[in-house]
Amino acid sequence: MPRKRTRPANMGRAVSPHRVRVRRGQDTARAIIKRHLREEGRQMMELVYAWNCSRGHVYDLFYLDRPLAPAHVEGAIRILKLDDFDANELRLVAAREAGWMIDAAYLLQEGESGALARQGGAA
Repeated sequence: MPRKRTRPANMGRAVSPHRVRVRRGQDTARAIIKRHLREEGRQMMELVYAWNCSRGHVYDLFYLDRPLAPAHVEGAIRILKLDDFDANELRLVAAREAGWMIDAAYLLQEGESGALARQGGAA
């Protein structure tokens, strides 16, 4: 008799007691960091200096079932020298994994950012 799953597939624990669902095929913060490392020909060990931890701890953080801390995300952005778009994408994905309820309606769109800047400018 096959063993019954106690937890649904692909579910992680967030900072809050509620479960956070990460859809299959959707990038996680760890997957985004790994992709940027691979694209630049770098290794995970280079995060040791950014995260101020040991080599084993870097691997532990990548394979633990919990969200990355904001300091780890910012350290990875600094080491990888990501542009604003990629850095904000990584921050947004990491925040959603951590359980933050981020509504896309409140994010600035390309056309709205200029309009909002003009409204707040000199009157």
